[in-house]
Amino acid sequence: MIGQSLIQNISGEKLERNTLSLWINIVIGLSVISVILSILSFFYPISDIILTTLFILSLFKLKSTLQFLKAKYFSLTKINKSKDWLWLLISFFYFLLIIIQSVKEPFVTDTGLYHAQTIQWFETFKVVTGIGNLHGRLAFNSSFHLICAVFGLSFVKAATLYNTVQSFLLLFLGFYLLKNIRQERKPPIRFVYSGTLLLVVIFYRDWVSSPSPDIPATIFIVSGYFYFMEAMNKIKLAWNDFYYITLICIVVITVKVSSVPVALLPLIFLIRKWHQSHIISFKPILISFSFVAIAMIPWLIRNVIMSGYLVYPLPSVNIFDVFWKVPIEYAIREKEWVHVFA
Repeated sequence: MIGQSLIQNISGEKLERNTLSLWINIVIGLSVISVILSILSFFYPISDIILTTLFILSLFKLKSTLQFLKAKYFSLTKINKSKDWLWLLISFFYFLLIIIQSVKEPFVTDTGLYHAQTIQWFETFKVVTGIGNLHGRLAFNSSFHLICAVFGLSFVKAATLYNTVQSFLLLFLGFYLLKNIRQERKPPIRFVYSGTLLLVVIFYRDWVSSPSPDIPATIFIVSGYFYFMEAMNKIKLAWNDFYYITLICIVVITVKVSSVPVALLPLIFLIRKWHQSHIISFKPILISFSFVAIAMIPWLIRNVIMSGYLVYPLPSVNIFDVFWKVPIEYAIREKEWVHVFA
């Protein structure tokens, strides 16, 4: 709903004319939520109070959103061919696979090392000054863990639901890929969608039980790339597509800093747009830069507060001299550990 509201406000189109896929709407919505949570974390813990507030705000768009979903994606009258039932069966087994994997014990060892602890810190306190001195990896500052904190349902004391978000992401990414595999008529593109789905199932089916930033980072990159390719294939490139691609690519960097190369996609889009029209308007560039600033500045400030570094654990980006700074030898050790593990 938040993603659709952003699309409607930028494009000025009615919700019924939203031509983007449901999956891209979800990715945009989560991107916006991550930015909102990053800003709120300066003042409040990311708790069930914020979740309740987001839920109440979403109710204002509930009616139009349900109409949008019913008209565009969930009309059962379209299921009138045997092939459609076959794809529904495949989708059902994929659904079962993700659900079964999501209820298993966390597969990734980092979940017990710092993922769960980081999320609990976000749930209990606003951003903590110098927390990297307590444990270096608590200062890794992935915006995905903010999303896990708000949707982890911490008020449910009987269970820990930190894997809710990545289960949701893998489910809808799979449905998006299956839909494109079924509808795509060009064999090479169909092969790409099929290969992506196969790789997701092979490599990430066990990871779904862990709140690792690797899953959302990969999913956002894959989604941003597919959206980028769809936008580039249009006869006339649209500025709205440029805005959304920029937002997705910038937010994924705040999820996992090693995703920086994906920032080339908006630049490539801009170059192609210039070659197409030989005119670049200042207003779209300003809007896209505002997206970058709104997403990146709070994340960078959080880095400084949590570790003393603009980007942690990169000791080369050492421009602040604050008393809570993680000792540089510890930052170097964390960087080397990440390098060896990767």
